[in-house]
Amino acid sequence: MIKFLVSAIVILGFVHPIWAAQIPQSFSGVWAATSEKACRKSEWKEHQRDDLLSVDARSANYHETTCDFASVKLLGDSTVDIAMSCAGEGETWKTREIWNVQKVGRQKLLTAVSMSRSDVKNHKVSVSIYVECP
Repeated sequence: MIKFLVSAIVILGFVHPIWAAQIPQSFSGVWAATSEKACRKSEWKEHQRDDLLSVDARSANYHETTCDFASVKLLGDSTVDIAMSCAGEGETWKTREIWNVQKVGRQKLLTAVSMSRSDVKNHKVSVSIYVECP
């Protein structure tokens, strides 16, 4: 029985990344922090702008920062509470944000509310709004 439990723990240890926190598909894509200039998804790969955010199932990638999703809790159809482990410019930190996706007129918007950040003493809640890049 003990051999079975040890084997199961070892196997789960290797399989764990498959079960890593994932964000719903509606949040995936390339987003721009400003709507002053129209954006395109291809600009992410071309590194033409530093106001872009690229979101996939397991991470959020900013200009010089990558945040891996540690946990994702669904708060509704279009809202998630995300705990992230981030690294960028030689620093690492943990952050918790609440994200919401909504269609407003013809544009899809991602609202990110920063609730806490491990490297900032007396963190104040901040809000960022992104426009989806087609």
